[in-house]
Amino acid sequence: MTDGDDDKVYGAMGVAKNIGTVVSCIDSSPEILSRVQEVIIPIIRFTLENKLIDLFDNMYDIVDALTFRLHSISPNMWPVFELTYDLFKSDAADFLDEMLPSLDNFVSSPCF
Repeated sequence: MTDGDDDKVYGAMGVAKNIGTVVSCIDSSPEILSRVQEVIIPIIRFTLENKLIDLFDNMYDIVDALTFRLHSISPNMWPVFELTYDLFKSDAADFLDEMLPSLDNFVSSPCF
């Protein structure tokens, strides 16, 4: 990775951290959080689909926060569960610690 790539990764990590902060700040309003989730899901899916492993920690923190605070799993969030399963089977078994909180939320949700 070049220095320019490192800068991009650090910038993306900062953005992801800020997204996580926004999610944690609006947890008192499920309706707004639900709308924010729909904007964030494509970012999460892009990160997982493209195996941007440097961002997995941040993405799974966001997934955990969303699934925990909303107490439900939206239809658009289920593909994140599927991607997580596929990643665990292939490239990302080392990220099990990061995946577990959100996986627990998926499995223990009333929709399951």
